[in-house]
Amino acid sequence: MSSAKPSDCAVAPGAPILAGGHGAVVARELERRAWSGSRLPPTLQSSPEQVAQAVASAREGFDAGAWRGLSRLRRREVLLRWASLIEEHAPRLARINCLETGRSLRSLQRDSLPKAVAALRWFAELVDKLADRSLHPGEFGTDFAIVRHEPIGVVAAILPWNDPLVTFAWKVAPALGMGNAVIVKPSEHATLVLREAVLLAHQAGVPVHSLQLLSGDGDVGRELVAQPDVAKIAFTGSSATAAAIGREAHRHGLKRLSFECGGKGAFVFGLAGRDIAEFAAVVATNMYYNQGQICSAPSVVHVPSSRVDEFMHHLSLHARTYLPGDPLGAREVGCMVSREAVARVRAALDPLPDSMFAGPLGDRTTPADDPAWSITPSLLCGLPDEHVLWDTELFAPVLLLRPYDDIASAIAHANASRYGLAAGIWSQDMDECVDVAARLRVGIVHINSWGDDPNQVPFGGVKQSGHGHEKALETIESYAQLKSVYYRPRRGA
Repeated sequence: MSSAKPSDCAVAPGAPILAGGHGAVVARELERRAWSGSRLPPTLQSSPEQVAQAVASAREGFDAGAWRGLSRLRRREVLLRWASLIEEHAPRLARINCLETGRSLRSLQRDSLPKAVAALRWFAELVDKLADRSLHPGEFGTDFAIVRHEPIGVVAAILPWNDPLVTFAWKVAPALGMGNAVIVKPSEHATLVLREAVLLAHQAGVPVHSLQLLSGDGDVGRELVAQPDVAKIAFTGSSATAAAIGREAHRHGLKRLSFECGGKGAFVFGLAGRDIAEFAAVVATNMYYNQGQICSAPSVVHVPSSRVDEFMHHLSLHARTYLPGDPLGAREVGCMVSREAVARVRAALDPLPDSMFAGPLGDRTTPADDPAWSITPSLLCGLPDEHVLWDTELFAPVLLLRPYDDIASAIAHANASRYGLAAGIWSQDMDECVDVAARLRVGIVHINSWGDDPNQVPFGGVKQSGHGHEKALETIESYAQLKSVYYRPRRGA
């Protein structure tokens, strides 16, 4: 048996997170630096050798059984202790996350960190409730079968930057809960906050080999996907990257895959809808709160033609709450993740005529606090139905408005999207709500709300929004493999 150890770029007590050992230097820089509109140096790359070493050590640790061999009750205790440590260190983690990604510190403290802790605790409490089954088929008399849930092996969790701790909890908690070994590859824009979270897991009692972290860009992810000993890949990111992962994964074996790939959420204000002011407030909150960098944002609204002016008036009032500003200050909204992201959005919007920028805060020239890092909340009207932006996930605070006269046309337009994560219907007519919800081809439908996110309910999409689910009982089962064990008693002569 080999004596593989966790990679030098994998998190281990006292070991650096970044290739070359510069993690501590960058961490000190994070703590020292106030927000100044600049960003940290790029995360250093893990080498192919380090990726292979991390996977080998994960597989060896899994086979040795230090983690999967624990009782489910014991794994539950460790995960609950980890959740408490995350909660205890939440102020520091929120600050690191803010400095890495530009998301508002206020938003992280109020929303992201509590949600991550809640997800960890929810999965921890589920670990010892997932019972194996005993089946007694009548035709075999005293024969019976046991259906066992067993861990898969080494899981690669490839994570985004826009809500790193939450997506981390959604993937890592159920995977560890089932007894798997996990290797996390975070976005290069959100590495250090997850480094701290992994170190806290080790402090709570998760073995080093069972939870590691590799730093770097997409090349590191590709190396990780190609490793033969990686049995499952759980990914959140773009549809194009998911397709590339799928192709690469199946070149190296029949790996299990789960993808959450964003969307272009359609929110329909029904013909029987009332209280358009409340509808506008819900739209503004869920579209603009993190500079639109939300996979399930309601980025397309369908409003009856007779109610458009009323909607725009109320939206403009609520959108002002979400003007971007200093992420470390008191604002609800910080900035975009990078200058490159801002430039990409502006390049998509530049060809559009000024007449399409209907607000809510004026035309496209309305300045943010720092235009190089921020996009002002925007509303586009008058796009032709065939325009590419209807089916492009801008990942920015740019809301598209489509007036309609026949609700069937709104549903058809929503279903024409290649995405299918979330959609919604706002109406006081229950028949209209049930009908529209049934006809929308998405994984999540909100009725008279948006952004509901309980841990008990599966989160996932269809079409190019991916397959598989986060949260809920279905997720923890996706990190298990079923084994059917048949038993036939020996009978005397």
